[in-house]
Amino acid sequence: MHGECAITGAHVLAAGYAVHDGPFHASAREGLASYLIRLQTEGFARALVCGEVVDVRPGDLLCYAPGDPYMLSIGTLAHEAEADPLSGVKSTTASTLSVDYYVFCRGRWIDQWWGSEQRPCKVNIPLSDETLGLWRQLVWHYEGGQRARPGNLRNKSKVYDYILRALCLHLDDAAQSESETLAIGESLVAYQMKTFLEQHAGDDILIQDVAHHVGLSVSRAVHLFKETFDQTMVQFLQETRLNAACERIRFSRMTLEEAAESAGFRSYSYFYRLFRSHYGMSPKQFRANMK
Repeated sequence: MHGECAITGAHVLAAGYAVHDGPFHASAREGLASYLIRLQTEGFARALVCGEVVDVRPGDLLCYAPGDPYMLSIGTLAHEAEADPLSGVKSTTASTLSVDYYVFCRGRWIDQWWGSEQRPCKVNIPLSDETLGLWRQLVWHYEGGQRARPGNLRNKSKVYDYILRALCLHLDDAAQSESETLAIGESLVAYQMKTFLEQHAGDDILIQDVAHHVGLSVSRAVHLFKETFDQTMVQFLQETRLNAACERIRFSRMTLEEAAESAGFRSYSYFYRLFRSHYGMSPKQFRANMK
């Protein structure tokens, strides 16, 4: 069945959710053996893109074809301690945290999808619930398939096939929608603020930092963000950090405290109260339900 999938469908060779809290390096300068699709969701990295080593930030989608050279490098950065706008707690240390989803794949359908248009090596897309939801489903089913009995592998392969197809088509739509959205006047500034918050959600960040980043007063920045996204910056930051913590609790081996801190919460008791209020259960219960 695997051979058939590789020929006719979209065969998943490997898929995962990677959390790096320290230096990491991977290289295939002689060229990849398959397609690789990688979405940076948090933190920063450096990657070889179209022959040049560039910065990779949250929302950056990297796409490689078989034979493309590949290099990924993750290091550490120090950040100045500042009061967190949600918990009010200051942190004195922070390391570069890089988080991403990835899938190695091949198949005739993937070949056709790849060749259907001129595909950029790197493009930034919104980290929407739909985008992250498809990645989560792909990783969840792939990891479940690794534990499946041999007799169930055929059905699992079909699931991989169709989730991967849906993901690829959605990524095309997301890239196109982002391009159209950023072409609309003042909304560009609002999206710049949103991107800045996504990129620094795991850090200690102030609303003043966001306003300074786009060259607006605090009051104007707050108003523009609320007007564009129908939620405050603090609400968006809470939501982003909670989503990040959920992913770590669900897919990583971090302790609950480590998952909370790496997502940007410097006080576990504050995180616990916010998590329980939002999801109606404790972080421990959430992890147990995901098994």
